[in-house]
Amino acid sequence: MRIFDPLYGAFDVPKYVEALALAPEVRRLGSVRLLNTTAPTTATLGDLRRFSHTMGVLHICTTARLAAFDEEERKALIACVLVHDVGTPPFGHLFETLLAEEIGWNHERVASDVLLGQSVSSNVAHAVFANRGVGFLKILGRNGIDQRLVLDILSKRHPLSVLLFGTLDFDNLDNVARMGWALGLEFDKKFPSRLASQLDVTRAGCLVLSSEWSVDVLEWLALRKRVYEVLFFDAMTVASQAVLSRAVGQVMSSSEVSVDDWSLTDEQLLAKMAASRFVDKRLLDSFFGQLPLLAYCIHLRSGTALDTLSRREIYNHICSSLSADLKSDVLPFVQRDKRTFGRRMVFNAPDSLSGWSVGEDSGGVVVYAFLFSGSLHKAARIEAVRRFLCELEIDEGQVLRVSIEREILNEIQSSFSF
Repeated sequence: MRIFDPLYGAFDVPKYVEALALAPEVRRLGSVRLLNTTAPTTATLGDLRRFSHTMGVLHICTTARLAAFDEEERKALIACVLVHDVGTPPFGHLFETLLAEEIGWNHERVASDVLLGQSVSSNVAHAVFANRGVGFLKILGRNGIDQRLVLDILSKRHPLSVLLFGTLDFDNLDNVARMGWALGLEFDKKFPSRLASQLDVTRAGCLVLSSEWSVDVLEWLALRKRVYEVLFFDAMTVASQAVLSRAVGQVMSSSEVSVDDWSLTDEQLLAKMAASRFVDKRLLDSFFGQLPLLAYCIHLRSGTALDTLSRREIYNHICSSLSADLKSDVLPFVQRDKRTFGRRMVFNAPDSLSGWSVGEDSGGVVVYAFLFSGSLHKAARIEAVRRFLCELEIDEGQVLRVSIEREILNEIQSSFSF
C-alpha cells in the first residue's frame, strides 16, 4: 500500500501493516480531527484528521534504528503506531478534558482497553466505527505480531513506549510538523524524518540522541512554539473551542452523552448536540455561524492563584470581571500551558550515554473572555482585565501578554493601574 502525504511525499508501508490500517478502530481516526475544533482562520488544520497523522507517524517510525531490539519488537512498535490514538474521543483533547475532569479519562491509557473491548462501562466489545467492532488484536495474530508486546508498549510497560509516549517521540514529531504545514508556517519539512532516524532508546528506556542533532531539536521546539501560539492566540480558533466545550459540557450534564461515547466521530457528536434539548441553541448557531468576539485574553506565568483553581472557579472570576449587564453574554474559556510553549528535552549520547539537554519547560494559564453579543469599548475591556487581575492579586510581572479584540497590549504597566 502506497501512501501519498503532503509532508513526506509518497511512501510504501510494510505489507503486514495494510490489514491493520483497515481495522475499524484505526479507520475511525479518519473521522476525528487532529485539531480540537474547526474555525475559518485555521481551516486547513481543522480539516485534517488523525488518520493522516497516524500514517505520518508510521512512516517516520520505519526509519528508526532501534539497535537494541529484535524484529518482533520492531513489528510490535509499528503496530502500536497505528493504534496509539484509537482512544481519542471526538474533537480530541477538548472532549477529553471534560472526561478527565469527570473520571480521569486519558486516551493514551485506554488504548489497550479499546483493543481488548473493555473501554465501555459494560466491559464488553462494542461497535467502534461503521457498525463494526474492534478487530485489531485478531488481525495482529493473523499477521504473526505478538499481541502481548503490543499491549505492553501501549501500556508503557516496554522501553519502546518512550518512542510513542515520551517528551520527543515519533508521535509529536509528526504532530507538530503536520500542524505547522497546515498553518502555512515555513520550516524544513525533512527534519522530522531526520530526527526520527537518529532517535533510539535503550533497553532501560532511556532516549538516545547525539548532541550533534541539537540544532534539529531546537528547530522542532521553535516550530512547536509557533504552532501553539496560533492555536492559543488566534481568537476565532479559541472561540470555536470555547463554544464547543460548553456545548459538550451541557450534553454530558444531561447524560445524553457519556464516557461510553468516546468512540463517536466528530460529526456524530455534533449531531447528538444538535438534537439535544439541553444544549443552548445559541452555541451551535455561533459554532456554525458568527463566533463570539474576544473581549480579552490574558496569558499568565505559572505561580499565580490560577494554578490551583479549577476551570469552573476561573470561569467565575472571568464572568465577575465584566459588567453585570453583560453576564448572560459572557463565554469564558481557559487553556493551561503545561510545557506547551517550551519544553526541556533530555537525551543520552549514543556512545558514552552521558546526558545532555536543551530547552526549558514553560508553564502558566491563558484565560479568555468572549461575548456572544453587544459591544464593549476599549476602556471597558481594559478595566475588565484590571478587575480580573486585582481580584486574584496578580501583579504585572506575572502577566506575559494581554489581548483585547485584535489588539495586543505589550506595555502592560502603561495600560493598567494596579
